Amino acid sequence: MKIVKNVLQVWGLVLLIQLPVLGEMDWGDLEPSKFSLLFHLLYWGVSLSLIFWGIYTLRKKALQTRHEQVSTPNQKISYLKIIFLVFLAIVLEILLSNIFPREKNFSNAVKLHDIFSNYGWMTLMTLNLLSPALEELVFRGIFQEKLSHHYSKSIAIFFSTVVFAFLHTYTLDTHFFQHIISGFLFSWLYSQTGDIKKSIFAHIAKNTLTTILHLFL
Repeated sequence: MKIVKNVLQVWGLVLLIQLPVLGEMDWGDLEPSKFSLLFHLLYWGVSLSLIFWGIYTLRKKALQTRHEQVSTPNQKISYLKIIFLVFLAIVLEILLSNIFPREKNFSNAVKLHDIFSNYGWMTLMTLNLLSPALEELVFRGIFQEKLSHHYSKSIAIFFSTVVFAFLHTYTLDTHFFQHIISGFLFSWLYSQTGDIKKSIFAHIAKNTLTTILHLFL
């Protein structure tokens, strides 16, 4: 039951961290106006600040409940090695999509459209910096951390990876298994290092490189 409870918590947090995206969209009759940018920035900034504060608080509580018998991982993995692993994950995802081709991903098309909208710079920041940080705090910093207090590393990595992939796709198609690859990398990094900054860095690098590929290839 602990796993089910934690999965439901993660699902709720994933829905919560989508709220700032509303600040990146056109607001109908308010567009364009000299105050629209101010309103967008105010909503975007306040919502992000509150969400980061709330999730960081939950992250601290997750660390505080760690049992004394649970050892803290401290394997050293360089940022250069992380970049190599991210590049390898992207290559594997591309190979997977070529072996099992699927219809053009609508969500990717929407993201590209949003990038070239009036508030595209917000979308770029969210997609490549803010969302990776929030997602890692949720999936690794809270969910996987809690699981590791009661289950083995392998089980914590497995559930963190699968839930991460499913809550990004809500399907079991090629897109799901592509997220399995990157999700496993992020979960493994956190399990090995115990450093949330390493998995955040990997997630940011992955999203940034993927965005570049979508824009220029």
